[in-house]
Amino acid sequence: MRNEFTGKQHQTEIANFNEYSNRRQKEIAKRHALSQKQFPKNIKMKQADIKRQHKEAYNTQTRQYKALKEKTRLDYLYASTNGSREELDLKLKTLKDEQRRKFDLLYQRYEETIRKMLDQQNFKLNTDQEHERTSLKTILDEDQRNLLSLQEESRHRMEQQHLDERKQLEKNIEERLIELNKQMEQELTAYNEDRTRQFALLLEKQRRELSQIDSEITTFGINVADLAESMQDIHFFTAIPDVNTSPNNRASMISLHRSYSSNSCISNTTNNGNGTTGTSHQ
Repeated sequence: MRNEFTGKQHQTEIANFNEYSNRRQKEIAKRHALSQKQFPKNIKMKQADIKRQHKEAYNTQTRQYKALKEKTRLDYLYASTNGSREELDLKLKTLKDEQRRKFDLLYQRYEETIRKMLDQQNFKLNTDQEHERTSLKTILDEDQRNLLSLQEESRHRMEQQHLDERKQLEKNIEERLIELNKQMEQELTAYNEDRTRQFALLLEKQRRELSQIDSEITTFGINVADLAESMQDIHFFTAIPDVNTSPNNRASMISLHRSYSSNSCISNTTNNGNGTTGTSHQ
C-alpha cells in the first residue's frame, strides 16, 4: 500500500512538472512572438535616428561646400585681376564634383549603417531568443533530472526502510516464538510438577484410606492377609479380564473386596442380633 501511494505521488509530481515545463515554454514562445511583432517599430526608431544623423552630416557638408565655394570665389576676385573666368569655373566645378563624391560616400555609409543595423538587430534578436530558449531548456532538463533523482532516492530509501522493518519484524517474531516456547516449557514443567504432586497426594490419600479400611476390617476380626490369600486362591482377578493387574489396581480391588466383606460382616452381625441365622465367612 505504501509502494502504491509513493508511485501515485511520483506520477503526480512528474505530471505537475510536465505541466510547469509546457507553461514556461509557451510563455517564452509568446514573449518571443511579441518581440518579433514589435521588432519593426524598434527598427524604424533606429532608422530614424540614423537618418537624422545622416541628414545632419549632409547639411554640415552642404554648408561647408557653400562656404568653401564662396571663399574660392572671393579669393579669386581679390587675388588677381588677371585670372580668367574659365579658371574660376574649373575650380568651382572641381569643388562641386568633390562635394558630390562626398555626398555619395555619405549615402553609401548611410545605407551600410542601415544594413549593418538590421543584420545586427536580427542576429541579436535571434541570438537572444535562441539563447533564452536554450537556457530555459537546460534549466528544465536539470530540474527534471533532479526530480527523477530525488524520486529514485526516495524509492531506494523506502525499499531500505521496508527491508529494515521486515528484518525487525522477523526478529520480533523469532524472539516472541522463543519466549512462547520458553513459556510453554515452563508451564509444562509446572504442570508436570503439579501433576506429580497431585498424584503423590492422591496416593497418600489412598494409602490412608486403605489403612483405615484395614483397621476397620481388623476391628471386625478379619485377617487382611488371609483375605488376600483367599482372593488369590479363587482367582478373583481372572473373573475380571479388563482390570489391570498392577499393584495399585490390585490394592484397589483388595480394598473394595475388604469393604464388601466388612459390609457383609456388619449385615450378618445385625441379622444375628435380630435372631436370624447368618452365613459364616472365613
